[in-house]
Amino acid sequence: MGQKNSCMRATFKCTWAEMIARLEHHMSTISAVHTGWTVAKESDHSFVVLANITDFSALSEPMMNEEQVQRDKNNGAEYTADTMQPMGGWAKVHALRYEHKTLKGFVLCSFFSIKSSR
Repeated sequence: MGQKNSCMRATFKCTWAEMIARLEHHMSTISAVHTGWTVAKESDHSFVVLANITDFSALSEPMMNEEQVQRDKNNGAEYTADTMQPMGGWAKVHALRYEHKTLKGFVLCSFFSIKSSR
């Protein structure tokens, strides 16, 4: 899968097939701004995308143009996005995993408690 630096969750009212086709199309048209991505189906109307974005500013036009905004509005699409960074260094990481109810055992979510070595 490789290192990823961003995570986006999408919810939508259109079909899974329509949304995935749109996602695949978008990712192919913006291939210059990422080095890889993967998607996990959360439900029939939501997914999570992990990607390694190399140029965040270049995402504005394809993601926020009038046609895209109207399409999202028509499909009831809503997004949340966060950047990520590798956890490393001298931190001690303790992970507590639990199964998210909507994922039906497919993906484990993790909570991290980081303690300084000082």
